[in-house]
Amino acid sequence: MTEKEIIQYLKDNKTKGIAFGFMPDEIQDWCRHNQKYLFYGSIRGMWESVKKHSEPLNKYLVICILTDLEIEYEDFEIDDEGYFEINGDNYFWCCWNEFLHDYKDEFVGFGGYQYTDCDEWFMSPRIFYNNRFLEHYQNVEKIKSMIPD
Repeated sequence: MTEKEIIQYLKDNKTKGIAFGFMPDEIQDWCRHNQKYLFYGSIRGMWESVKKHSEPLNKYLVICILTDLEIEYEDFEIDDEGYFEINGDNYFWCCWNEFLHDYKDEFVGFGGYQYTDCDEWFMSPRIFYNNRFLEHYQNVEKIKSMIPD
């Protein structure tokens, strides 16, 4: 499912009332990582924020999204030296946590790394060796370093 389909599923769940434990696995995974957007039906008959709920998501909760949630992504062009620019400030590509700190009111997360001719996203930098992406490799002098596109 695409993220848009997951969001629509959760919006529709306000009237369908499917318990969390009966939702498809990929929706459950999305919910675990995006609890700040979710609401659950409380025993008082009200929708309450999941992020204020003291217990983790359990299989009996009926959860939904109440608002017209649109998650936006912004891609950054990385130059040949490995830097990207945002609002006139330059950041080195692997220091994404620094710019997230500096722009905490504009950006809430980091999507990962994507490399040329590869459709996969990685949550940590990768190296390319023997036509494979690796997380690390011990024989460093044989590695061609890469900067994501």
